[in-house]
Amino acid sequence: MLYVVFLSVYFVMKTRVAGEEQAAFKENQKAIKLKKELKELGVQQRLLEEQRELRWTALNVFKAVAEHIPGEVTLNSLVFSESRNNQGNNITLRGRVSQEDSQKLQDYSEALAKVAVDEQGGQPLFSQVQPPNMDARAGGYLDWYIICLLRREETGK
Repeated sequence: MLYVVFLSVYFVMKTRVAGEEQAAFKENQKAIKLKKELKELGVQQRLLEEQRELRWTALNVFKAVAEHIPGEVTLNSLVFSESRNNQGNNITLRGRVSQEDSQKLQDYSEALAKVAVDEQGGQPLFSQVQPPNMDARAGGYLDWYIICLLRREETGK
């Protein structure tokens, strides 16, 4: 009789423990799934933040180019490109200017080198602005280009 009582208690306890074990397993699976979802959200948030930063930088470049260009200087194109050593992005400006206004192009290049971004504590927008490269063309005009290297932030991400 005692054997039957012990056997009954054993099976009741075994069933209860198995049920608790299965519930704990399900909770663990939920926690693993939630952790994975949170990690994916973190990646998505970081990508969105990087896109926002790139767009903000592009707007700052457009603003700087437009605000500082003299009326006598013609801008034909503005190209963003990543540098080979991944140290930043190059902005190449191309256009035309009359030979007598070539000093205004030089002044434009110097003005771009001084552009600061208020949202970044007055940091320069460009780490480097090369002097204009000019080629003489017919009719007293010069084709020119200026290469600006965007300042790249070091982040602890």
